Amino acid sequence: TVVFSGLLVVANVFVAQNDRRWDLTEEGVYSLSEKSINIVKGLKEPLKMIALDVSKVAGGASDPTKNRELLELYRYHNPQFISYELIDPRTDPVQVESLGMKPGNLLYLEYGEGKQSGISRLNDITEQSVTSAILKLTRGAAKKFYYIEGHGEPELASQNEEGMKSLVDALADEHIVLTGLLLPQVGKI
Repeated sequence: TVVFSGLLVVANVFVAQNDRRWDLTEEGVYSLSEKSINIVKGLKEPLKMIALDVSKVAGGASDPTKNRELLELYRYHNPQFISYELIDPRTDPVQVESLGMKPGNLLYLEYGEGKQSGISRLNDITEQSVTSAILKLTRGAAKKFYYIEGHGEPELASQNEEGMKSLVDALADEHIVLTGLLLPQVGKI
């Protein structure tokens, strides 16, 4: 009994000192993608995330448990620079107003400190939207690419099979702006 108790104490101390997460689900439900982890580990300034708990508000579709778990995953990968909190807009409307949250906004992100900080407000709390917002905040101005139009090329705004709308949206998630360029109107680049 003493030996077994001793082994339990040693195992408990080892686990407490070596905090690790394992996601054994096939789809990786309880972990971030490698891209998200790399972006989070590359942060050089503080990132503050404040999520609104709108589950108790009429029509609230947000799940505070899932939101807390997702934000905790981000904090886990860079606890030095990432902090988060969940607030109830009914009990703390002053803080919600001070953040400039509008109807539909669920997450407030602030990267950096003071006047150099960048701010983003999201209507969706998913890994893709949060990582995309962090990427935009850390990279500053978006890169701009031009797409030459006017010679029968597919339209950028078109959502049909030949259209380029899905490409434009995918590039926007990567912090790249794709703009149409009609050479006869511009003359030169």
